Amino acid sequence: MSAKPQRRAGLSDDDRAVWRHVTRTVKRLHADDLPDSDPEAPPARPSVRAPATARAVPAHPPARGPGLDGNTARRLKRGQMPCDGRLDLHGHTLAEAHRAAERFIAAMAARGARCVHIVTGKGERGGGARTIRSELLHWLAAPRLAGLILATAPAHPRDGGAGAFYVLLRRKERVAAPKG
Repeated sequence: MSAKPQRRAGLSDDDRAVWRHVTRTVKRLHADDLPDSDPEAPPARPSVRAPATARAVPAHPPARGPGLDGNTARRLKRGQMPCDGRLDLHGHTLAEAHRAAERFIAAMAARGARCVHIVTGKGERGGGARTIRSELLHWLAAPRLAGLILATAPAHPRDGGAGAFYVLLRRKERVAAPKG
């Protein structure tokens, strides 16, 4: 019986050569080279500020909140819940998209729909421009629609990924009347 050749653990000769080449340009830090840190000083604030028009997208509702069990939250996140309707907001202005989203959510909730799919597009224009994607969660969290919605989640890649959302509506018997 012949012995199996043993694999050497670690880097190959080529990998070692590349590593030596990279490490030649690295300088070792000494304790004297480190900046003094004052534990009493407040942390430095970043000098770059977000544009005034950009708003932080609110966090999605917690995975387990009132009326949302863990299994439903997982199924929503994985795109495993059947969607009762789909709204595509490509090509809309912000104002048009806002009105369309409000009408769509209200109509689907009135019909007793459970889950809907809203496509916003990724809206990557740079410069902090307000996009439908960046505004949608704000619209859904507004008092007019918040009582109709149980949870939101980014869509699974097959359904649009970062450019779409699933919206889980409250069951019809639990729907609060929209304000406004």
